[in-house]
Amino acid sequence: IGSNPFAGLIHIREINAQRGFADAGDSNGDDDEATNATSRKIASQIQPYFRKHIDPEKDPTPSDVKALEAIHDAETTFNARLKDGFADAIKELESLGYPGGLSNPKLSIATQIKPVDGLDHPAAVQYDISGDTSGVKLPEGYNGLGFQNLISMVFQLMRFRDDWMQVGKFKSKAVTPDDKGIEPLQLVLIEEPEAHLHVQVQQVFMARAHKVLRNHKDLKQEGSAFTTQLVVSTHSGHIAHAAAFEELRYFKRELPSYGVVPTATVANMTGLFGADSETHRFVTRYLLTTHFDLFFADAIIVIEGAAERILLPHLIQHHYPDLAAAYLSFLELGGSHAHRLRPLVEALEVPTLIITDLDAVAEVNKGGKVVKESVQPCCGAAQTTANHVLKTWLPKLAEIDALLASPPKALCHTAPDRPIAVSYQTPQNVTLGAVSTNVTPSTFEDALVLTNPKAVRDAAATEFSCVMTRAFAKSIAEAQAPEDLAKALFERLAKRPEKAAFALDLLYIKDIKALRAPPYIDTGLTWLAGQLKGVEGAA
Repeated sequence: IGSNPFAGLIHIREINAQRGFADAGDSNGDDDEATNATSRKIASQIQPYFRKHIDPEKDPTPSDVKALEAIHDAETTFNARLKDGFADAIKELESLGYPGGLSNPKLSIATQIKPVDGLDHPAAVQYDISGDTSGVKLPEGYNGLGFQNLISMVFQLMRFRDDWMQVGKFKSKAVTPDDKGIEPLQLVLIEEPEAHLHVQVQQVFMARAHKVLRNHKDLKQEGSAFTTQLVVSTHSGHIAHAAAFEELRYFKRELPSYGVVPTATVANMTGLFGADSETHRFVTRYLLTTHFDLFFADAIIVIEGAAERILLPHLIQHHYPDLAAAYLSFLELGGSHAHRLRPLVEALEVPTLIITDLDAVAEVNKGGKVVKESVQPCCGAAQTTANHVLKTWLPKLAEIDALLASPPKALCHTAPDRPIAVSYQTPQNVTLGAVSTNVTPSTFEDALVLTNPKAVRDAAATEFSCVMTRAFAKSIAEAQAPEDLAKALFERLAKRPEKAAFALDLLYIKDIKALRAPPYIDTGLTWLAGQLKGVEGAA
């Protein structure tokens, strides 16, 4: 297409991920230029900045003349010392007859000191570690890689800005303010800035990077004609956390259906929730205070509360190896709020499992007034769900009878065009003594007790078990039938439940591997593992 079509319009600069840092001892004694370059990254950046903006040999100022005069005096003194030091060696060389004769040139040794030469060594950049007391300094290669990376990136940003604004001696021939030869837009691309940086430093860098690029009098003015755009690619949730939600762009890799070249599509977070400002506020504030790792996850699991958050990782680690090897993001959201994430989850198209509760309610007459009250789930009782996910997202059913009917293939309900599924309590077979029957739990906790009665008794036997764990164990011991146990568990959960404490008690049992996921969660996790493995028809 000929010359660069963006020349004169966009000033493009890049900081790539492979910044070549190395610890001081990584050179193994090798002094070649390639090795030294890795431990002198900032020093190597200083030289081009010096040549463009500071070099006293370029358009010297009065201060530059003084510096050049000092360099010239040092060069003259050093040359005199060289001439004296090499005199005997040159005489000995001439005694061999070469160079000889009046017509042959004589050998002389001299130095030429250039200002930039003073920056061409490993200790050109040093760090003062003395606290202004002893003056102890170390070369840059002896500092941590994170500090080197931070200083290097900030220095490059300053250099990009000053190159763009033609600071110091790097000026165009144009002299009028309207004809400086400066591009109206600077575009700076930074790849993986988080390398070696601590979490807090990552966030501080993101907060300051754009300000560094705009730290110039012509850029600070209101209505400046010059615009700066900063584009950062990252795999760090902390970097994403430091950006406004509307500024995020999510790249989704799309594997080819028939060809061999994968592609990527971009999900724009701007306007994702349309005119629903309330949902937009909720989601952005929730993500800012909790999770940004969902943007980098292999799969997302939305859960109800603390008990699931404590125990699910253990269940996955010991019984679902494919999920244990994946990068999972857990979002702790009750059924009253998870549906608010729908636009985001659908835009990301990451396999997502929503583990939620039935939240069965029924109309009851209290003092002549009909109200809805939480009840133990059962069929044929005209119950409905209070769970907004089940009513408005998946599977868009409100009646408990319809929800308890088996989904297709006896798996969880799934979205027709996206890898999203919802899993909630369904009838599960429970055996108590000689009696075996199906009962429907109401929460994760009672479903877990019905699935793992022995583990609950073992947890209750520990020294510091909570009141609810002991109450569950007592109900297991006293119940005559599965229905009696399910009712006792429901009634106990209706009173001041200690769900997190109960989950923590289960961590004390001797064999954590014996703990099994309730059937509805096993169904969901099996589906999710199938999605990650690319199993055909996993839904």
